[in-house]
Amino acid sequence: MGVVFRALNVVKRFGPTVALDGVSVEFGSGLNLLLGPNGSGKSTLLKLWCGLIRPARGRAEVFGLDPWARRVDVMRRVSAFFEDVPAPWWLSGEEFLRVVDKIITEKVRSGRIVVVATHILTGVERLAKGFAILHNGRVVARYPGEAVEVPTVVECSSRDASRIVEEAQKLNPSKIVVSQSAIYIHTTSTQQASSLVERFGCVAYPDIATMYSEVVKV
Repeated sequence: MGVVFRALNVVKRFGPTVALDGVSVEFGSGLNLLLGPNGSGKSTLLKLWCGLIRPARGRAEVFGLDPWARRVDVMRRVSAFFEDVPAPWWLSGEEFLRVVDKIITEKVRSGRIVVVATHILTGVERLAKGFAILHNGRVVARYPGEAVEVPTVVECSSRDASRIVEEAQKLNPSKIVVSQSAIYIHTTSTQQASSLVERFGCVAYPDIATMYSEVVKV
């Protein structure tokens, strides 16, 4: 499937506050993440895609439609909820996150397109097909679309841990983390990641947590 959610040079102001400042983002299949600190513009972009507000400049599109002009048509195909929906009183915070992660995983694996706006990474980000990091209303990193290499996590089974760690160390990765269930090798080299995947049947995915932690230091 091609692009479903698109923002093209979107500007949105609330009085003197610029919530989105020339934001361009495209999301298609699978799980997509909008990341950024509080006040970075994440919820504003979601509300544009739901047709709840309209941009001051630029264009928001969902399935090629203008959500403000075609809200009914868009919302027949899109479901959304925002942070003001409270968690059930009988769930702890940790339990609530586990349920949200389970629902997201099920939706993604059933072929649905999911966009999550958050500043908390719980592990479900390893399923992400695309992401954008917002800071002060601007896109500071996105995938796909960046010209630079994206940091990668290579996750391997711990069944042959000593051999995998030994081979991984030869590639000079940025970090190796060994747990009881898996080995996590952090690298900035696509070639390194591909080598480990091919040799040991590992799984590679963008290291979104590392990228995000670098951005929020700004």
